[in-house]
Amino acid sequence: MALPASATVLGRLAAMVQDPFRALPADMAGIAPLPPTAIAGAAPVARRRLAPVLARDCGLAALDVPDRFLRRIRTDEEERLAAGVAVLDLQGLRTAAQAVSAAVFASLALGLVRKEERRAFTAALGEEALTIATRLAPVFFARLPELAPQVASVAEALAPGAPVPATEFSPQTAAAPQDRWTRPRLSHAVAAEPLVLRTGYAVLTRWLERVEPVLGDLTRARLGSDVDSSDGAPVEDAHAAQIARLLKQRVPRWSSSTA
Repeated sequence: MALPASATVLGRLAAMVQDPFRALPADMAGIAPLPPTAIAGAAPVARRRLAPVLARDCGLAALDVPDRFLRRIRTDEEERLAAGVAVLDLQGLRTAAQAVSAAVFASLALGLVRKEERRAFTAALGEEALTIATRLAPVFFARLPELAPQVASVAEALAPGAPVPATEFSPQTAAAPQDRWTRPRLSHAVAAEPLVLRTGYAVLTRWLERVEPVLGDLTRARLGSDVDSSDGAPVEDAHAAQIARLLKQRVPRWSSSTA
């Protein structure tokens, strides 16, 4: 017998706190001042002992899950959908951000005339990005382009990001505090993505925050506090409804009415 969706979501949330190494991007799995590379080579027993320390360091252990959330996840479809998205693995979270961003940048996509630009758009946002942007968004998600940041050119929107390299710390060689590893404000894996995809992560996080604040906190604990700091309009009721409709199509198992 399959577990109810709400129980599965709560189980995944608990697993993230218990084993944050599986929830975080590799470049975020450090414990200051030790960088991720130092911890990645640790023996399994050492990683198990470090897991609660990492959960505290990244903020997962401090998540305050309110009773309201525990009640609503059983009865509210949008709450259950948002929770299901927030606990996806990193690839699933990226896929959700890609879908949202494809709709947000629908106006940009409709203006892409060069084959190279269309290929770059698809490379950043997935094989279905142009279908979402040019066919579905104008009809079903017409309000989402309001959430797009101002960009000077197509090249700016599609160019890779430029994250600051992570500081690596070695107890044998580092002496000054500035040489010690500190947690990035944004995962370098996300920061390296083009603006079109970084915006998808930002909008997705704002939607999660709007549905239930602890879900926004969860995403920032995983990807970095700056994940939703890019320019863009706030997610309002009409936007939220269209994001939920879009994600129901992309994450169908969490849109079930089974509590």
